[in-house]
Amino acid sequence: MTEFISGELDADGRAKERVMLERLLDNAKAFYRNPENLQAFEAWKKNKEAHTYGTNYDDL
Repeated sequence: MTEFISGELDADGRAKERVMLERLLDNAKAFYRNPENLQAFEAWKKNKEAHTYGTNYDDL
C-alpha cells in the first residue's frame, strides 16, 4: 500500500480519498480470505439471485 504522509496531497489532491479506498479494499480482501466469510457471501449471493425482483423463472 502507498504510504500517506499527513498534510501532503498528490497531484490531483485526492490522497486522503485514495488512502481510505485502499484501506477499505485491504479490509475487504482480509475479510474474504476467511473461508467462512466467503461461504456466507456465496450463500447470500445465490439466495439473492434466486429471488431477483420476486421473479422465479425455474417453474416455467
